[in-house]
Amino acid sequence: MPLARSSRLPPARPHGPGYPLRRRVPLTAAAATVGAAGHGVAGDGRTDDWPALQALVDRVAGEGGGIVELPAGHFILSQPVRLGDLVSIVGQGPASVVRNVKQDGNTAMRACFAFGWFHPYLVHYSERKARWVDRTERFGLSDVARDDTAVRFSSPADAGRWKAGDVFWIASPDTMEQEVFGVRHRLYIRNTLCVVEAADPGSGRLHLDAPVGWSGRAVAVAIPSAIDASDNQPYGFVRNASVLNLRCEGHAAVANTGAVNCALDVEVDTHHGFWTNAWAGGTVRLAGRFASRAVEAKYGSSRLDISVSLTRREGAADNHLVSFGEYNHDCTLRDFDIAAPGWSEALQAIQIQACTNAHVRNGRIAVPDSRSTLVQLYGDAGLRQVGTLIENVAFSGGPSSCLNIGGTAHRAPLPPTGAIRGCTFETMPRGAEGQFAAHISRAQAVELSGNRFSHGYLELLNEAWNCRIVDNRLPGPILGVGKKNTVISGNRTPDGRPLS
Repeated sequence: MPLARSSRLPPARPHGPGYPLRRRVPLTAAAATVGAAGHGVAGDGRTDDWPALQALVDRVAGEGGGIVELPAGHFILSQPVRLGDLVSIVGQGPASVVRNVKQDGNTAMRACFAFGWFHPYLVHYSERKARWVDRTERFGLSDVARDDTAVRFSSPADAGRWKAGDVFWIASPDTMEQEVFGVRHRLYIRNTLCVVEAADPGSGRLHLDAPVGWSGRAVAVAIPSAIDASDNQPYGFVRNASVLNLRCEGHAAVANTGAVNCALDVEVDTHHGFWTNAWAGGTVRLAGRFASRAVEAKYGSSRLDISVSLTRREGAADNHLVSFGEYNHDCTLRDFDIAAPGWSEALQAIQIQACTNAHVRNGRIAVPDSRSTLVQLYGDAGLRQVGTLIENVAFSGGPSSCLNIGGTAHRAPLPPTGAIRGCTFETMPRGAEGQFAAHISRAQAVELSGNRFSHGYLELLNEAWNCRIVDNRLPGPILGVGKKNTVISGNRTPDGRPLS
């Protein structure tokens, strides 16, 4: 029988330290609240609440969506709760604590929540995973051309196989082969994740919610509601869902997701602050503590707006603090504060790899014990770094170098393009080891303007062309100034003397 629903909606709350959630995920006009306490969810800190909570979420999703309200309590989960379309889980603030206690297996299975279940290897091919290609090719179409925010099929009737809301994962025919652990992979390396807004079989067009990031013909793969993979997990995307106003503990709040226009607004005390694949559209607001990664978004995440206030607690740091990478486009980290005392890994505080229009602005990152480079930008695997903007960010570190823009020998990337403007880099002197403020190599159209570096020199090497190095403050010197079409002007030492 249908669930008994209350028409009472939970009160809106401002999020944490000055980061209000700008927009809630839209629910249906008739959306109402279902209290979890009356449906077998104990919240006593001992009972495994996953079966009852998952069953309730599934029922609410099956009835067209709504709000599942968690009371105050400690909710123990043996695996992540998977949301459905138009479902929100809303707690009572930090009094509602959700913790996944799973200790082994796939790391994604140790998260508190899952907005869908997706991994880009669904559109990759290898000898061991050929069966995945067989499954996805049933939904794939070739001979697809780009047309601004639409795609056009050579056979117009093919557009009739799609409907509004379908997720459209596009992989171009530009491929490379790579051997990983003795297995030869053929990888599609230019990918875009979009959502179908309308299908027009008459013209053979699909109208998408964002411009596609490739030109020419492509292989296009739709991700249906469920594809059974080798780990027996249903693959698919969740649309217009949210988790709000509660506290997540354990490995991660969410992981390995497939989200479309979803929202996460929670407090965390987790190993990873935020970690996602393929999240298209929506907002993330986090406050609390993490041990390893503060923010990681990759594999086709797009139009994602992230704000965090996070402090590192004791624990192993095994990755970059902030990482955008592998085919992301139009993702933003803004209005953020990340403090990582004790973090001394030989990894970057921010790494942006092979992205389009990745923006990091208006925030602070403090890594007082770091000895590595604070920021690294580079292309990878045939993909350019395009449109990166890091602006108005205050960095503080130990005896660190500041910016590494361009190539690393083991990845052989193509040149990135981006701008770093109005940032401050306060570091400790490294002494005889050498310390660069910025190292630019195999990079084109890079702008450094209005930045302040407390220590280090600037070096341009190996095809650093069409760059603008203007109005910065750094001790210097500036090396490699004769690079092709590079403008260097208005730079001064920290005490105001001209720097040539």
